[in-house]
Amino acid sequence: MASGGDRELDAMYEELEQLRIHNQRLRLESEISGLQLEMDYMDTGSTDRKRLSRGAGMKQEA
Repeated sequence: MASGGDRELDAMYEELEQLRIHNQRLRLESEISGLQLEMDYMDTGSTDRKRLSRGAGMKQEA
């Protein structure tokens, strides 16, 4: 039978594992958010470039 100290140690290891899992989840969520921001920026940048090239084309035709 496990002593009180062993049970306490087991509980601490379990808590440590849960904290590791939570930390990894937060790290992954942060990385995903960063990638989404990069994609949004790239989408916005290409849209702006298209608008600028269309605007330049209109000026040349006029």
